[in-house]
Amino acid sequence: MKQKIGKQSVSGAGSETRLTPFEDALHLATMLRVSMNGRDIGAYLLTKGIQKDRLCFVFGFDCKGIHTTLRPEQIDTLFNNIEAGLKDIPSGERMTLHLGSFSSDKERQKELASLIRNAPSRDIKYLLMAERARIKELTSSGIRK
Repeated sequence: MKQKIGKQSVSGAGSETRLTPFEDALHLATMLRVSMNGRDIGAYLLTKGIQKDRLCFVFGFDCKGIHTTLRPEQIDTLFNNIEAGLKDIPSGERMTLHLGSFSSDKERQKELASLIRNAPSRDIKYLLMAERARIKELTSSGIRK
């Protein structure tokens, strides 16, 4: 594993200062890249605290979210698939998932803008513009996902 750099003396403007390198504060051992079955996979390899023989692999990925309005039979199928995928994790290993949710109304805004341009009457245009403003408001407040 990587060795700590240790405090270094840095001189500048007539004085000398002792600084600790940023790299010493990280648990990053290395970054790795694996090509398998036509896919490139990358990860960070971290050391676990003071135990230099324990490693942690950190993978980052995007996936389609689980919608909150699914029907019960859809939820069962989804979670059965997740469970089947997790069965290959070796006994004694741990996995931590950090989840985030990000929303974008870009596609819906483009669709509404097109409808506004082609609306046959002024009344319909006003209704579409109101919906467009409401979607923007909901997205900004984090309610629309």
